Amino acid sequence: MFGYPFHCRKLKHRFQNVIHAFDYKIGFIQDAIQTFGTVLWLDVECRIIRDVPPTWSAPLITDYRIGSQHGLSSGVLMLGEEQLPWLKVWKKYAGKYPKYPDDFILDFLMHNLAWPIKTIEMSFYDQASDAVVSRGEWSRPETIIAHPSTNRWPDPSRYRRAFGGRRAIKSDRSRQRKHIFYRNYSGDFDEVDDIMRQAQGPVEMNEWVFDGLCGVYSPLAYWPKMADNYFSKPRSLEASARAFFTRPKGGGYRDKVIKRMKLDKNDRIKS
Repeated sequence: MFGYPFHCRKLKHRFQNVIHAFDYKIGFIQDAIQTFGTVLWLDVECRIIRDVPPTWSAPLITDYRIGSQHGLSSGVLMLGEEQLPWLKVWKKYAGKYPKYPDDFILDFLMHNLAWPIKTIEMSFYDQASDAVVSRGEWSRPETIIAHPSTNRWPDPSRYRRAFGGRRAIKSDRSRQRKHIFYRNYSGDFDEVDDIMRQAQGPVEMNEWVFDGLCGVYSPLAYWPKMADNYFSKPRSLEASARAFFTRPKGGGYRDKVIKRMKLDKNDRIKS
């Protein structure tokens, strides 16, 4: 749509789990840089909404804030030949810590090795934000890339386990999917509530389907096979966002994991 050069390569590789899939992209980016030069990596579910600004240049990564928490997300990442040594180290530590997502590893390395990198802002929940990356299906005039997480709908627990550890799997699947809905849906939530209170069959809106007669809904891509209970908690955008932004006592899983990571002696910055 935007006229960008596009190369597609089919992979035969099968992944043991979602974290192994995350880690695979490190080597994939290495190969792409060696073939094409500077590359913009986008997770497969990302959508380019508007022309990528000419001011974007490597090295660049998505940055986000959740309450008092702050971190990097490798879902949108621009790197070039000068960053090939970084990728070698990133791949090494991904192998050293195979239980943790690739962006946990990258966050740890960025802060401990002082790699200089530019950041672009990503917004969760706040559809009025002027962030250039939206963590949902919605977009504003400022949005360059939408990075939805609707792809997690079939099996949300495996993503919660990857990013939150085993203790994150407390709520049932219907509740986890309700959070996916509130984080991603681009339409009017009050309008959806009105439809679901009415005894009428399936209504398609904004790539989702809502069936007030049966009390179920799902993203269009998973309808009707994976339709789920709409009336599961949380029952409002505000309640979902509050749960998402509330920092756990003692710090979040990501912070705890990064504090446990250690640099090898030969990788430490020499004063």
